[in-house]
Amino acid sequence: MKKIPRIIFNFNDRCLNGCPFCFIPFDGAGAGDVGLWREIVARANEFAPDMLSFSGCDPFYYDGFYELLETAPKQCCWGVDTSLIWLDREKFPAVCGRLEQISTSWDDVPSMPVVQRYGGERYARFVGHVEFVLEHMPQLVIHTLFSAKNRDHLELIADELLKRRVRTWSIYQFWPFDFIRNTADYLTDPRDFISRTNEVKDYVAGRLDLDCVPCAGRANGYFFVSSRGNVYTTLEGPVGRYKVLGHIFDEDIFDKWKQWSNPDAAGDILKQKLMRETVSKG
Repeated sequence: MKKIPRIIFNFNDRCLNGCPFCFIPFDGAGAGDVGLWREIVARANEFAPDMLSFSGCDPFYYDGFYELLETAPKQCCWGVDTSLIWLDREKFPAVCGRLEQISTSWDDVPSMPVVQRYGGERYARFVGHVEFVLEHMPQLVIHTLFSAKNRDHLELIADELLKRRVRTWSIYQFWPFDFIRNTADYLTDPRDFISRTNEVKDYVAGRLDLDCVPCAGRANGYFFVSSRGNVYTTLEGPVGRYKVLGHIFDEDIFDKWKQWSNPDAAGDILKQKLMRETVSKG
């Protein structure tokens, strides 16, 4: 059987939030429309994924995405990775029941001298959307990008999560990609990452399920498909690179993915992800 454990559906037409460390390969090719998106999801289902993740800059920015969640054929776990800046609160309650997982990134607290992701009005909007989503779907997963800007503020971020009864948190070491220009601003010593995150683990012990992921633990093997149907994957190496494979409707797209990917490693990571991050709908 031609099986791809996890397929990541990326909306990568354009950048919305301007995060300088972003590793999404924006292409300016247009976002497509809900009809095409449904066809992509149906084609993805042919590869029997265990999880279909909607990601990119922010899927919730697109009005048609809510329609997609309501109408697309669903045959596996669904998750959404979102900035929670562009959430439509009127439309979200109608679609959250089809999701097993939502994840977002919380990198800042107001006391930080230099914000990493959001400050001011955007931070307030983000926090408000976090609280709104938690009212409808308690299994909201928080990611934090570790850097010199927030390394000394991680306990304060933890306090914000605990205050809102977040259950699952992951701290990631920055993984540089070949097209990111200011990598020096976010690169960290692996020893400092491990030492500092071990301190945070002790701080939240028994109160939060915390996983800390060094960049060396990232695996190639993911099957990315854009909202236009273009397929690519990551390549191995200390600096991230993407390999364009073709189009999801190509007859040989599975074989191309197998040639360039490491699906076993990606599959192992997915098993852990599903165990930690998803909530049963039974």
